[in-house]
Amino acid sequence: MSKEGRLGLATAFLQWKGTDACYDFYCSCSPEEPQHFDGMFGEQFTCGSTADEDSELPDGGFCGKTWRLPFNLSAIEVPDER
Repeated sequence: MSKEGRLGLATAFLQWKGTDACYDFYCSCSPEEPQHFDGMFGEQFTCGSTADEDSELPDGGFCGKTWRLPFNLSAIEVPDER
C-alpha cells in the first residue's frame, strides 16, 4: 500500500518469520465450519487441508482453493477510559 493510501489509517504489517501460527479459517465454500490451523508458516491456507474425517459437510465439502493470508492488519483504536 502506498504512503498516500495509508494516510489517516492505522495499520500494522505482519511479518512471518517461521514462528507458530494458530487460527480458525472460514472459507467462502463452508462459512459455517471453521478449519483450525496450528503450525508453522501461516502465509497461506488450503481449504480442506486440516479437515478431519468427521466433517459435517457433504462429501467433505471443501473446495481445495489456496488462499494467501494478508500481511497488512487494520488497527482498531482503544478508547481512552480515563
